[in-house]
Amino acid sequence: DELVREMITAEGESPPVAFVRQCMDDGQPRANKLAMSVSRRFLGVRLECAECHDHPFTDWKQDDFWSLAAFFARTAKVEK
Repeated sequence: DELVREMITAEGESPPVAFVRQCMDDGQPRANKLAMSVSRRFLGVRLECAECHDHPFTDWKQDDFWSLAAFFARTAKVEK
């Protein structure tokens, strides 16, 4: 619980920041990249296929991918 919270809400230069930093374009985190990263690290599932079409080998659908991405849609880099 604490580890996941630290990774997703990381601040400063701590190692968990790398989790969010790898999902950024133009200085802001991208919901689709966060969805792919979270699904792979915490669910053990690669959802890249489901971004564009229903996954061919699992029950994951394109709607599932974008529903997960919607969770991260308001994620933003905040300057203090």
